[in-house]
Amino acid sequence: MSDEHDLPEFSDVSTQDLVGLFGDLEELVVSLARLMSGIGSGADPSILVQYMADRSIRARLAP
Repeated sequence: MSDEHDLPEFSDVSTQDLVGLFGDLEELVVSLARLMSGIGSGADPSILVQYMADRSIRARLAP
């Protein structure tokens, strides 16, 4: 049985890669919040698709 304080090993991931990942995540969350607010206020929902395509979100989130 494992100890509840055991942490997974992340030795394969560099600090620089993690900083980049969290930077991308922050950009995505903030942008999605703004886009969804705009859509909720009556903006054309296609702005979400356009954002995803322009920023290559699918490729950036792929493993």
